[in-house]
Amino acid sequence: MEAQNEDNPGYDIINTTIINISENHDVSSIDNNTVKLLTTLFDETLDAKNKISELQNKYGLPLTKELEMEVTEMCTYATSMENKGIEKGLRALVNSLKVYIKDFDSLYEAIIKNEDYANVSKEQVRKYY
Repeated sequence: MEAQNEDNPGYDIINTTIINISENHDVSSIDNNTVKLLTTLFDETLDAKNKISELQNKYGLPLTKELEMEVTEMCTYATSMENKGIEKGLRALVNSLKVYIKDFDSLYEAIIKNEDYANVSKEQVRKYY
């Protein structure tokens, strides 16, 4: 039975649980299997195929094709959002630097010194130059 709000019985009280996922995805010191499983599920360093494999093999989760598709979609969406953030940051970085660095090659060299943009191509940078 769900708890009812006595002040206004027209709606239920919502219970929320916050789980802190390890930022470095190290679950070796964690005893709780639910937290370990969620850490794997939300690990942005794993692709969908590896997540599905770990969820099935390491945690014994019987994933249906529908659940596998949902994990894959979640990974695709997360990657898409990350790429949008990188593009937005790159655009801002190029716009900021081109005020001070007029030569494109010098600007490109300055950008790839930033570890977040170390792998961007000259074409990507030229888009915003």
